Amino acid sequence: MLTYLHTLISSHFKQTVDVLGKFFMAIKRRHGYFFSYFFGMLMQKGRLVKHGGFTLVELLVSISILLIIVGTVVVRFMSFDSTVLLKSLTYDIAFSIRQAQTYSVSVVGSSTGFRDAYGISFTNTSNEYTLFNYEEDTNPYYNPADGFVTKYQLGRSFVIADVCVQRPSLAEECGISQVDIGFQRPEYMAIFYVDSLGDVVIESVSVKVQADDGGGRVGVIKVGYAGQITVSIDEE
Repeated sequence: MLTYLHTLISSHFKQTVDVLGKFFMAIKRRHGYFFSYFFGMLMQKGRLVKHGGFTLVELLVSISILLIIVGTVVVRFMSFDSTVLLKSLTYDIAFSIRQAQTYSVSVVGSSTGFRDAYGISFTNTSNEYTLFNYEEDTNPYYNPADGFVTKYQLGRSFVIADVCVQRPSLAEECGISQVDIGFQRPEYMAIFYVDSLGDVVIESVSVKVQADDGGGRVGVIKVGYAGQITVSIDEE
């Protein structure tokens, strides 16, 4: 009798162990990570699990790398922002010159009638330029005492960095204090006048715009004798 009971209990225990084994194998196949982690924790037998963290040196290195990245991004953004503003300003000046040309050819009236011509005056190292009108058949010389049509401010810390003229068969002359660019109907051709040079032939005029701190890129507006206007952004 005892032998029979021992055999019966052993058989049922073996079946139970087999069933539990199959159950845990199924769980491991479906939730392997959780199963391994859970039973791994049980296998620690009460031992303290050590969790790692950042040391002071690692934290300082991480902060330094972050500051370098942020600083680089800020500098690049400021440079990009200044370049965009310079391009916009350069095209605005070119548009103002074209506006003076259009006013002259289209015979825009003034307080003195409909025979005035129009021009643009640029002064070296100034932060503004002027749209003015003058009598036809005369040099487009701008005298502040004679009044003006509109003054344009460069704004945002920009200044006329230099004014250059190109005469036939000569090297480009820069450092011109003032240049006046005029137009007279019915031609689109530009008339250049530099008081310090007198009555000379000038093929083109270049006006250079730059930030007033002298750094960064330079916007160049070039006006040709035939009335063409070109814009470029050059490195310093």
